[in-house]
Amino acid sequence: VESPLLHLRYIPVQWMASIVVVHNIAGNLVYGPVEFQRPLVAMQLYQILKTTVPVVPESFKLLHDTRILTGPELLTGSGSGGDNTLRLSIVYYAPSFCVVSWGEPDFGGDSSAVAEDLRDGVLSLASTSLAFAAIKEDGRVVVWGSEAAGGEMGAAVTERLAAAESLVTTVVGNDAAFAALLRSGEVICWGSERAGADTSMVRSQLQSGIVQLAGSSQAFAALTVGGQAFSWGSEAHGGASWRVADRLAEGIVALASNSMAFCGIRSTGEVVCWGNPLHGGHPIGVEYELSWGVRSISSTSSAFAALKEGGRVVSWGSSEGQVVSWGRAAAGGDQGSARNSLSSGILTLKGNHAAFAALKEVT
Repeated sequence: VESPLLHLRYIPVQWMASIVVVHNIAGNLVYGPVEFQRPLVAMQLYQILKTTVPVVPESFKLLHDTRILTGPELLTGSGSGGDNTLRLSIVYYAPSFCVVSWGEPDFGGDSSAVAEDLRDGVLSLASTSLAFAAIKEDGRVVVWGSEAAGGEMGAAVTERLAAAESLVTTVVGNDAAFAALLRSGEVICWGSERAGADTSMVRSQLQSGIVQLAGSSQAFAALTVGGQAFSWGSEAHGGASWRVADRLAEGIVALASNSMAFCGIRSTGEVVCWGNPLHGGHPIGVEYELSWGVRSISSTSSAFAALKEGGRVVSWGSSEGQVVSWGRAAAGGDQGSARNSLSSGILTLKGNHAAFAALKEVT
């Protein structure tokens, strides 16, 4: 998204190498000190700890002081006087839930066939339009609902998951397929082949090193620990990222999606979009605004909104912010009468099917 306004000056994000140190609550060293020469986001550190530190259990949170670090958050050194060390604490927990389902029986409302597996030990749920998937604390995945939309894995996927040496940590669903991210960084998909269950074009890339998954209605996108992003599934729904492949080859730190398009945030604060142009896949009119300084992205079903840092270099924690949105106007792509209120002081964004809401400082 190069700027058409060439007279405006691009301000690059400055990055200084950070040293990461992680201790447990007892004060014992769990990881580090390790120096990172490139930008690092929280979800990448979570994945590194899961795959490289034997003493780390499946369920944990990282804390900076008393604040829990979340997935797309950029990590920087927190010391003063030139100290560039990021000191974090790790907290272990083991939540366990049961599942109650109701509604149309064939579309997941009836879970009696897997009731025993859903009685306890469930960590999280994911869904397609007509099926559900539950991650168990032992790393297994339990599915039910429409077979055509991922409610049945099939023998081949079941065998692959059973043979995997690491546990499933995340499951993402789109309209008709599921994608499971294993602790090893491998991704396994099932459901409708047209919606992304067919991974033949990217199979080698999905074997290891994946740290984030995102889904449109008929496609998936993945982010690697090395900062590369790519997609597969329906081309009309963002499944073909080859048009922007050179800009997704490195430096991506987070992904966002709506029903028909994807976005990747670069470590410089630039946004790279692909997919259906009318749904935000081509951010016409806001190219320059998305070429620097983007902090996060939210979405409705057919539009995106980017939270910026008021025209400054990205600095996490700043209370200043402005919002830029694009995509289908009626679904939030046009800010309309809210435009003036979104020029500064925005802290977070949320999107539903067809609208956005912003949390703003009171002045």
